[in-house]
Amino acid sequence: MKKTICVLFFALVFAVSLFSGCTPPVESAGDGPQSAAVQTEEADAAASAAGTESDTADSEDSNTEDNPESDTVATEPASGAAADAADPQLQTAPYTPLVLCRADFDIPDVHGTGYTNLIDYYNDYPDGKTGGTFANASLMVHYREDMDKDLSLADSLAFRTYRGVGLGTGREDVFAAYGEGVTEPPFPEVMGIGDAQHTVSYFVDYRAKIQSGACVGIRFYFDQNDTVMFIDYGAVYLQYVGNVSSASLYPLAG
Repeated sequence: MKKTICVLFFALVFAVSLFSGCTPPVESAGDGPQSAAVQTEEADAAASAAGTESDTADSEDSNTEDNPESDTVATEPASGAAADAADPQLQTAPYTPLVLCRADFDIPDVHGTGYTNLIDYYNDYPDGKTGGTFANASLMVHYREDMDKDLSLADSLAFRTYRGVGLGTGREDVFAAYGEGVTEPPFPEVMGIGDAQHTVSYFVDYRAKIQSGACVGIRFYFDQNDTVMFIDYGAVYLQYVGNVSSASLYPLAG
C-alpha cells in the first residue's frame, strides 16, 4: 500500500516537472531572439535612413562644388528704359540729324568780334557790318599751312564741330551726325584749297535762317577719299538771302 502511494507520488511529481519543462518561459520585452531581431531590423532601418540622408547631403555638396553658381540667385537683365539708362550707347544724342541747333554754331572768337556764336553775331549784324564796315565772324578749318587760316595746323587737326566732325571725318559719319545732305561740285575759286594729298571733290551745306533774316551755315568740303578736308563756318547776309532756296535750308531748333 505504502509502496503504491510512493509510486503515485513520484509519478505526479514527474508529470508536473515535465509539464513545467514543456511550457515556454514568459519573455520580457527586451529579451529573446524576437526582440533581438526587431532591434536589429530597427537599427538597420535607422542606418539606411541615415545613409540616405548622408548620400543626399553629399550629393548636394558635390553639386555645390561642381556648380559654384548654383547658390546664386539669377538676376534678369535690365530692359526698357533702365537698360537705356545703363548703356550710354543707347542714350538719345543731344542733337537731331537734319535739324540744326544753336550749339552747332559755337566757334572760337578768332577775329576779336566779341562773339562766340554765329547766330548771335548775325542776329545783331545781319549784313555782317559793324560800324559801317564788314567784320569777319567766320571760321575756316583746313590742312593748308600756306593759306590764310584762322587756327594753327595743330589746332585745326584737333578741332571738332559740336557734333564731333573734324578734318579726316568720313562722309558717312558726317551724314550720320547732320543728316544726308546734297552734294554739290566745288566752285572753281575753291579748287585751290586742296594740296598734294587732298583734292576737292564736292561739298555739302547745312544752313538755317535765323531771326534777323540772315542765314548761318556750316560747309564741309570733301576730298577724293570722301573725307572732310575743309570746314567753313559762315553766313549769307540779309541782302543776299533772296538768292537762297528755302528748300536748301534746315530747321533750327533752340
